[in-house]
Amino acid sequence: MKKCPHCDKVLMASILPQCSWCGGELKENELRKTKEEILQRWEKDKKDNEYRKNLEKHGEEVRKAFERNIRRRL
Repeated sequence: MKKCPHCDKVLMASILPQCSWCGGELKENELRKTKEEILQRWEKDKKDNEYRKNLEKHGEEVRKAFERNIRRRL
C-alpha cells in the first residue's frame, strides 16, 4: 500500500495526480496506479459490461422465443 507523503493516509487509485484525502500534489512515482493503468482498467470494465448486457439481451430473446414455441404447441 502506498501512503500519501503529505497526510500519511492510504492512497486511492485516481487519474488526478493528487491525494484524494488532503489534495496534496503527488509525483508520478508516488501514485498508487498510473493514469494509463486506470484508463486500461476502465476500458476493460466497459467492454465486460457491454458483453454482459449483450449476453443478458440474448438470453431474454432466447427465453421469449422458447415461450412462443411452447404457446404454439398448446
